[in-house]
Amino acid sequence: MEDEMFTMKVTIAGRVYPMTVPRAEEGVIREAARMINNKIAQYKEKHAQADPFDLLSITAVQFTVELIAALQNVEPILEGIRKVNRKLDEFVAD
Repeated sequence: MEDEMFTMKVTIAGRVYPMTVPRAEEGVIREAARMINNKIAQYKEKHAQADPFDLLSITAVQFTVELIAALQNVEPILEGIRKVNRKLDEFVAD
C-alpha cells in the first residue's frame, strides 16, 4: 500500500529521532539525514569547539538558503509552463 506508515529511527548530530513516515518517504528522509550529518561534519571541521546546537543552526540556515534559491530558480520555469498551458487551452477551445 502506497500510504503505509513506517516507523524508523534517524540519527542527526549523534541523536536518535524516531519518526513515523510514509514508507515511500523513507529513502528521502535517510538521504536528508545523511546530507545534514555531512554538512554538520564540514562545519565541525572548521569550528571544532562549536556547540552542536550552533552547528545544527548553521546547517539549517545553509539548507534554507539553498531551498530558497532553488525555489526562485523554479518559479520562472513554472510560469513559462503555465503560459504554455494557457495557450494550449485556448488552442483546444477554438
